[in-house]
Amino acid sequence: MYMDHITFQDLITFQRCEIQPLRGYYYADKRDYSCRQVISNLFSLRLRYKAQDNPLQEIIKLILNSVYGKTILKPINEAYRFVNSNQVTDYIRRRYNYIKEITGVDGQRRCIAREVKPYYKHF
Repeated sequence: MYMDHITFQDLITFQRCEIQPLRGYYYADKRDYSCRQVISNLFSLRLRYKAQDNPLQEIIKLILNSVYGKTILKPINEAYRFVNSNQVTDYIRRRYNYIKEITGVDGQRRCIAREVKPYYKHF
């Protein structure tokens, strides 16, 4: 079974599974929670600038939105690639381990290849 660290911890905590990783990477050290303090400081700084009606609060708001958007990003499991029909055979030879499906489009001049994205690049 392939899983990320959250699934791994959930299986141990909530399902009481005993798991022995066979292969892969597992980080057993503590996590770095210093990001929480930085976000808290930015949030209080934004509140102060907002009370002063300072336009700098908008920049801090954008920074906080970016952090929020990046931290809740789900893993991207698939990628789509456009390939010219005359290059499909070469493309399949190079990427056959990752290809899930190839569909012809645009009057069969181009194809869309749906690929599996490597799991180790999610984080």
